[in-house]
Amino acid sequence: YFLGASYLVYVFNFSVFIGLFLNGCTISVLFKCISFAHVCHSVRQIIHLLQSKPIDPSNYEEYFQENELSKANFELIYSKKDDPTSLISLEHFTFYFFIPSFDFKLHYVKIKSIDKIFLLKRMTETVVLWGLFFFMIAHFVVPIIRKSDDVFLQETHILEKLTYFVKLALACTASWVVMFIAVFHGYCQSVSEIFRYADRAFYLDWWNSRNLSQYWRTWNLPIHS
Repeated sequence: YFLGASYLVYVFNFSVFIGLFLNGCTISVLFKCISFAHVCHSVRQIIHLLQSKPIDPSNYEEYFQENELSKANFELIYSKKDDPTSLISLEHFTFYFFIPSFDFKLHYVKIKSIDKIFLLKRMTETVVLWGLFFFMIAHFVVPIIRKSDDVFLQETHILEKLTYFVKLALACTASWVVMFIAVFHGYCQSVSEIFRYADRAFYLDWWNSRNLSQYWRTWNLPIHS
């Protein structure tokens, strides 16, 4: 999949935006596969444990911690320990590949119905904000970068170099914030609503982070999980 996407970019000479999109899709598939492999490996170990000695499901905390295996997943495994292949279906696997989550689970909570008004609002926000993002990159970031080559490579005053550096930093920061809202508040919410995916915790208050470590843990919860 990765080589195929790279080959398409190389042969057809796509724009940088299409190349980034294909690269993002490739990385997403990679992360999903890694999570799927880890969870399936843990499930096999748990099934072997259940088959080797009796375990009381009510004493779940004695055997596993919440970060290793949720209680809901353990109860599901326990109920199907004699037929483990029924734990994962093709429909469930396909659902996991489309939802905005890199954390594979044996069971996902779903909402009862799709809110069409909410979906329309989020889809509109996604289109408008992505258009604004591309506009800001093309009309602010790229011109600054092109002109900054002359400023940084030539013997210009340090204040002039600092000015262009600040201009580029501000333009990139504003573009990043627009992209963040488009992805996490627009796209992720839209896809979740389409597939009735209930877990909508995609980020926390990263703007209140006191250090870089806290920022990385809060700005992108799907990746962090």
